[in-house]
Amino acid sequence: MTVKITTTQGTPLPYDLQDLIIGHLREDPKSLAACSLVSSLWSDLARILLFSRLQAQIAYNGYSEDEARITELITLLEAPNSRLGQYIHRISIDGSDDFFIIDDTRAYQLGYDMVFSALRRIVPRLSRIDALEIKAFTWCCVSRDAQIQIAIMSEVKSLSLSHIHVDLVDDLFHFSFKTFPKLEEFQVSEIGAKEVPAFCPTMFLPHANRIMSLRKLVIFIEESTMPLVLALTNNIISVQNINTLDVEFRKMTYFCHVDSLLKTIGPTLTTLTLWLNLDYTNVEGMQYDLNL
Repeated sequence: MTVKITTTQGTPLPYDLQDLIIGHLREDPKSLAACSLVSSLWSDLARILLFSRLQAQIAYNGYSEDEARITELITLLEAPNSRLGQYIHRISIDGSDDFFIIDDTRAYQLGYDMVFSALRRIVPRLSRIDALEIKAFTWCCVSRDAQIQIAIMSEVKSLSLSHIHVDLVDDLFHFSFKTFPKLEEFQVSEIGAKEVPAFCPTMFLPHANRIMSLRKLVIFIEESTMPLVLALTNNIISVQNINTLDVEFRKMTYFCHVDSLLKTIGPTLTTLTLWLNLDYTNVEGMQYDLNL
C-alpha cells in the first residue's frame, strides 16, 4: 500500500489525521514498519499497532534454552529506558505439566518456581495486560503466592484456561471470576477434575454480577465444565451480552446441553462455531461455522 501526503512546508498534519493515517494501515505490517521511521510521533503510533499482538510466553520445561529466553525477556524489560513493556499486552504462563498423567507427580515444581519468579519481575514492567493464558498446571500445587501474582493482573479482559488439573472444579471457576471481574472473553478446555460436584444454583451466585461484560465464550463441554454450562443455561451467569460462542464436544450425550446453551444465548449471538469430535465415528472432526 502506498500513501502519498502533501502539505505546505512547515505546516504539520493535524494529530487526528495522523491517527487516521496510521490506523488505516493496521493490517499492513510493512507499511507500519516504514511509518515508524518517519518521526518520533509516527514511531509511537505505528508500533502500538505493529506490536498489538505481542505476547510474552513464560514456560520452563527444564531446558537451559527456556531459562535463557526468560532471562533475555527480563533483561530487555529492565534495561534503562526500555519501552518494551508498553507493547506487551498478552501473557501466556505454561506450567509444562503432562495433562495425561493422572497423579500429582505430574506437577513440575521447579518449573512452577521459575515461571512465577519470572512473572513477579515481568508484570510490574508492563503498562497493561489485556489477555492471559494459563495452561498445563496442577492447580493444588500452585502456591498461594503464585495465585497472588496471577491476581495482580485483575484488569485482564481475555482469559484462557486449558490442560489444568484441579481437585474441585468450582475452585478454578471461583478463582477466575473473582479475580478477573472485567472479562470480555473466556476460554476453557481440557480441565481434569478429581471431583465435579452436583450442580447447585448457589455455586455461581456470588459471581453472577461480576462478569456482566462477557462477550465471547469458548468452551469444551465435558464433565468438568458442566457446572458452568448449567449456570449459563439457567441464567445464573448473565448471557445477555454474549455475541460470540465457540463450542466443542465429543460425546452425543452432551448434545442436549449444547442445544440448551444455544437457546439461552441464541438471541444475542452474531457468531457461532460448533466443533463435533465424535470419538466413536470414522469422522476425525467436523467443523460448522455459522454466522447468525
